[in-house]
Amino acid sequence: QSFARQLKRARRIVHRQMNDAPRSLELAREALNIAERISDRQASCSSRLLVAEAYLLSGDAQACASELQQLTEDSEESTDLAVTGEAERVRGLLALAQGDATLAVHHFGRSISIFEIFGDRYRAALAHYELGRAYASSQPERAAEHLTQSAHTFSELGARIALKHAEEALEALDRTAPE
Repeated sequence: QSFARQLKRARRIVHRQMNDAPRSLELAREALNIAERISDRQASCSSRLLVAEAYLLSGDAQACASELQQLTEDSEESTDLAVTGEAERVRGLLALAQGDATLAVHHFGRSISIFEIFGDRYRAALAHYELGRAYASSQPERAAEHLTQSAHTFSELGARIALKHAEEALEALDRTAPE
């Protein structure tokens, strides 16, 4: 198999394995190694974001922050909208994990703006979902708006797993809403 094909396969598997943090971290590192071996800057940046997110899922916020810092140092992130939008989303996830919902809202909002400009409906919906989660405890009405937006888009796109997560977040929001 070509390196590019191996890289695409590894990245697909990582996305499917995100509920298994150790396995997703292993696969994300593999994707990063392949991308670096074939000197594909775009793939390296995307893979480094997968590694950062996998670290976060593993509960290692510091390693996630290190990967994001390395991404900033290694790339011209601002010239690639897809990488910039994903980096903002992962920075938002990190801020949320560190208990800073205000900073998380800032990063998720930037991610939404980038992906809406870029025309990437799925990633914009994913950022809306994360923004809804960030607002859930402090501004449930705004959370519901963003979660509903994400659910609508996921439904239109046929993204069943993402739709299920958005619907579950909306149900959880309804259960915690004051009567």
